[in-house]
Amino acid sequence: EHLEQLCSELSSLKDDIASRTLKRVEEEFMFEILKSFNALLEFTPSKKWHDEIEKLLKERLEPLLVELGTDKYKVAHQNTYFKMAASRLLGWLRNDAELKHQRLVEMPEIETNRDQSRELTAEIQKFATELKENEHIKAALQDERKAMIDDVRQINTRTNVADPDYQREKEKATAEGRPIKGGFRRHPIFTSAVLERSITHCLEANHLSDWETTHFVIDCICEVLRQTDTDDLAKTQLLCAKGGAERLVIDALCGRPEPLVVQSALRLAQLLLRPNNKE
Repeated sequence: EHLEQLCSELSSLKDDIASRTLKRVEEEFMFEILKSFNALLEFTPSKKWHDEIEKLLKERLEPLLVELGTDKYKVAHQNTYFKMAASRLLGWLRNDAELKHQRLVEMPEIETNRDQSRELTAEIQKFATELKENEHIKAALQDERKAMIDDVRQINTRTNVADPDYQREKEKATAEGRPIKGGFRRHPIFTSAVLERSITHCLEANHLSDWETTHFVIDCICEVLRQTDTDDLAKTQLLCAKGGAERLVIDALCGRPEPLVVQSALRLAQLLLRPNNKE
């Protein structure tokens, strides 16, 4: 009977909610009703309910919450909180994981028009461009790039599960109850696989026209080839060629990119066609 009364009280507030005439004290009363039903659903098992409760929730409360969730119904003081509370309760009724995790906090409603959105986007792009041109940022990016190239070149060694140094570190870390330095190793990864996947990405769909990414991949391949030991260079050249590096060079040059991309593509062609590449 108590729950039926609460449901009736909530329903009786609909007209005032729709007309925006609900007083603050009435809003608080409405929130208490929603919290009561929410507590029932969230913290009490349904097998302990009276037989009529589930019928009340499904036949009266759920349709009411769906109706209150429409744009027709708004409150003057805490509208965001009202909508979230109703959505959260509806989520518990329907076992909707996303709605059940609605945060019950009042958020200010900010009206933004299209011009403001464009202006904000332009400012963000300007900031990102200026940030990339900062000398400290450029130096940091160069250092990270060098470290990444080194990781790609040494990735097989650094992911080798059978490496004696790794096995000793693993046993020591397990005994001391701490994380393994460099992380836990599962499967070895090969430089050729990383390069081939990068090339494949550039050649798929229309990815090639993303010149910033294509330029980055070409430069990475160049650096790997340049830093590869003479004894392993021929093998690495052949793996790159079979992985699609030759096609990447041709397609990039035919795409009429910026001069920097053209220079990098020609540099990659030169590194692939050195005398070491017998095939």
